[in-house]
Amino acid sequence: MAQSVLDLEPDHCQACMLIGECCYEGKGCAEDKDRAQSMWEVAHRQGNAQATHNLGQCYYNKGNLDMARELYEQAYNQGVPEAACNLGVVYARQGNVDKSKDMYEEASRKGFTSGDVHLGLLHSQNGRLQEAHAPCAKAHHRGDPVGTVNLGDTYARQGNLKKAFEVLEEARCRGLADGTCALATLYKQQGNMQKAKEMYEEASNQGHARATRALGCLFRGQGHSIKAQECFEKARKLGSRDATCDLGSLYKQLGDYQRAEEMFEEACRQGDSDACFNLGNLFRDQGNFAKSKKMYENAYDLGDEDAKGAIGHLLAMKGDVEEARKFLEEARLQGDAEAMRVLAILYEREGKFGKAAEMYEEARHAERSKAEKVRGLAPLTSLPQPATATCHSQAPLLLDPEVVVAQNAIQESLSCIAGSAHGHPPVDDVNSKVSGALLGTRAEQGLYVLLLKFTRSPQIFREALMTCPELAECRQKLENCGFAIELDSGAKVFVQPDHYDALFEAIRLSNWSLYPSHVIVESNLEAVVVQLVTRLHGKHKIYPKSTNVVPLSFPSCSVQSSAPIEYSKTFINIKLPSSLRSSASAHTGACTASTTDADIRKGKQKIRKGR
Repeated sequence: MAQSVLDLEPDHCQACMLIGECCYEGKGCAEDKDRAQSMWEVAHRQGNAQATHNLGQCYYNKGNLDMARELYEQAYNQGVPEAACNLGVVYARQGNVDKSKDMYEEASRKGFTSGDVHLGLLHSQNGRLQEAHAPCAKAHHRGDPVGTVNLGDTYARQGNLKKAFEVLEEARCRGLADGTCALATLYKQQGNMQKAKEMYEEASNQGHARATRALGCLFRGQGHSIKAQECFEKARKLGSRDATCDLGSLYKQLGDYQRAEEMFEEACRQGDSDACFNLGNLFRDQGNFAKSKKMYENAYDLGDEDAKGAIGHLLAMKGDVEEARKFLEEARLQGDAEAMRVLAILYEREGKFGKAAEMYEEARHAERSKAEKVRGLAPLTSLPQPATATCHSQAPLLLDPEVVVAQNAIQESLSCIAGSAHGHPPVDDVNSKVSGALLGTRAEQGLYVLLLKFTRSPQIFREALMTCPELAECRQKLENCGFAIELDSGAKVFVQPDHYDALFEAIRLSNWSLYPSHVIVESNLEAVVVQLVTRLHGKHKIYPKSTNVVPLSFPSCSVQSSAPIEYSKTFINIKLPSSLRSSASAHTGACTASTTDADIRKGKQKIRKGR
């Protein structure tokens, strides 16, 4: 009927409103949000306040926060009470916490429980747990399911786990999938992965998109790519754009770049900043810098602050150093540690080792104050060399920031020596003593892990390692610390979390390469892994091939030391700028010390760092 009215009178306000609602929600017709928006545009131009509010929701869903805010403000001023809460959401997204709080309180005063829900969430997100409790409890007592779940979450964050489980279990018993999902997350945080899986599955069976996606993440962490894909696909169909982005990441990991691009693009159209960023990474890896830059810009427009540093990084890779520096400096002021590292490398190129050291120190400080977002940025080694540089005048491109710190420290100390009495020790002697001291430090502590190599690495080999209960505790500890169990190379790591950094320092120093048939384990897990693989004998023909010791004492010292090193063949090297090299010395300027006494095993295989 509404369509018939519209056929006779295209600008009929109520007909446009009704058709817009039907198209938006898919009632009586196919879902068509674009047509819904166009219908509400017509009604909005005629002064319909509800159409104005609905139009604000359309723009919000597309990520256009400025337009959404403008329309919500118009609707609020025209007397649409629910616009207050939505306006608060937009203010919160744009960082205006005070205005957001005012709008939520206004919504609460008008009797909208959603105002209490969002007010409690706002306080919680800003660390004000005591202030969050009252509005969450108010929403809970009013019977709001989201308020109940948020109250349980507040109890959990305050450390009152008994009360948290009690409230969330109540929500679950009331049939609230949100409560079941939150309960699953709480079990996961407590390390009860089996119970978490059961709760996520229960909520997923109720059609809960977030729980379905979380279940997919759980399977992905356990190495079950197929199960993870199924969950992500289901969550995507339930409307989760995060799951769509997860699918893109999964397809990229599996090498299906075309499908990955499709998923990222779909999530981008839904306003997902992570998808835009990841698509930028994908285009960058394919060498399409123009498209990559465009996607990073889209991610930044959607509120991703890391995107500015990524643009600077991309420009540096292209060789546009001056333009890159502008973006990197802006990102640096926003606390982007990765941007600080790229700036440090640019300073290295200019021979400004002191400035580079300052940048690396600033990056470390930024990481301590804010958890770094791992996004798979391009290796810093891919930055191009300046066109006019020569092998004699250019500063070395160093991957380890500690090397630059050491260079700066040695430069200062040698400058003092040069200005002192006649007969100061040669540069090589000073450097050799530094290297020798490093090699001798903690050499007797005997820290080590084992590098196991097997004859083959079929899928069943991977699944056994990533799902067996014998290694579950080790896997969980590493996951809790954010450490990868399966590396980009396909190798698996089962070590104590406090040995992880030292292990990769050993890999860096020795310049080894890893393959899917490699497994790195603590000594007490060697028998577990070997026995596990032994059970796969028969048609799979998987056998232990070799075992190598990877000493960690010296790498652990190098990680913690302020004067770290590089390793080349059988020598430890601390490289100095050419300006510091002794003219009387016949050496190249690298400080050296033999590694023979360090007892580092050297095999034919080379191990590449790949977290």
